[in-house]
Amino acid sequence: MIKNASFEQGLQDWGTYFLDGPIGSTITSNSTRAVAGDYSARIDVSTGLVFGSVDLYQLLPPNTSFANISRSPHGLSFWFYIEPKFTNFTFLLVKLIATSTIVMDYVFPNPSLGIDFLNTTNGGEGGRAVKQIILPTPALGQWNHFSRNIVQDWQAPLEITNSTGTFMLPGFGLNEMAFRIQFEAFVYQNVSTGQNYSETVWIDDVALLRQATSQ
Repeated sequence: MIKNASFEQGLQDWGTYFLDGPIGSTITSNSTRAVAGDYSARIDVSTGLVFGSVDLYQLLPPNTSFANISRSPHGLSFWFYIEPKFTNFTFLLVKLIATSTIVMDYVFPNPSLGIDFLNTTNGGEGGRAVKQIILPTPALGQWNHFSRNIVQDWQAPLEITNSTGTFMLPGFGLNEMAFRIQFEAFVYQNVSTGQNYSETVWIDDVALLRQATSQ
C-alpha cells in the first residue's frame, strides 16, 4: 500500500510537517545510507525548543479499513537508523492514524529521559483515544528492522492507568479507516541542566500489506 517505499523518487508521495519542530530541521531523500535501493528518507532534527518534533508521513489509500490490512507478523515493516545528536537521542514515534483521529503509536524510547508514555481515552486529536506501544530501546548507529502484526496490536485491549487504578478497555475496531502513517523524530531540552537531545533518523523500505482475499 505504500508508494515510493524506498524513497528512490525523492519524497514523492510523502508529506512533511515542521510546525512543531525547531528551525533548521530538514527531511530529505538521502543516499548516505540505504537498505533497499540507493536512497532512504533522512529526518534531521535541530535544537532550539524545549520539546518538539518533525514529521514524515504518507496518506493511505482511501477506504482502507483495518480489516483490509494483513494480519501477518509483517503487516507493517520498515528499516530505521537513529544517530544521536548532542547529549543523546530523544525518541522515535511511528503513528497509525485513523480517519476518526484514533491513534496507535509505536514508541522507541530513550529511558534515561524519564518521559512517560500513557494510553488515554481522550488525549488525542478531537478528544479521541491514543494507544502507545512501548518497544525496546533500539540499537543506535546501525540499521534496525521493525515488523509487527498491526491488526493484532490495533485490536488489543487498551490499558488505562489513572488515580483509581489500572483497567482494561476494548481495543480499536477493524471498521476504523486507516488514514495516515507517520514517522516523528524529536528534540528535547532538559531545562534544569541545559542538555539538548536530538537525532537524525533514516527510514527505508516501508511496507504496509493488504489482507489476502480468497478467490
